[in-house]
Amino acid sequence: MPTCLLGQGGSQKSECGSFRATNRAKRQPSHSEVFLFLQSTIPLDLIRAYRETAYRVDAPDSFVLSVDKRSESLEKLYAAHSVSSCAFITAWNPYSESFSAEDNSTRQTRLAKDVGRLG
Repeated sequence: MPTCLLGQGGSQKSECGSFRATNRAKRQPSHSEVFLFLQSTIPLDLIRAYRETAYRVDAPDSFVLSVDKRSESLEKLYAAHSVSSCAFITAWNPYSESFSAEDNSTRQTRLAKDVGRLG
């Protein structure tokens, strides 16, 4: 199964190993978004930032993921590894709090080692 360690989507642009996230233009949440996330403890502007982020995956054939959008490239990657789901994990900017690139890099390296030890 492919393992992707991702950068946090809440900042303007972040890079980490095999992943880069870039925010798109800001917009007001739709009525359905407000309704869907009304019970969430995550602020709507943060949810919107995650949903408006383009998540670039450096796989053999790099591609971009977007929340709520089907990805043929991801489906091909699943098929190549005989899996039907995956998870993207990051140590960058925990709880969407901004940290320096050096701090984020240290956290990400530690996470990658922990994931590697767990297999």
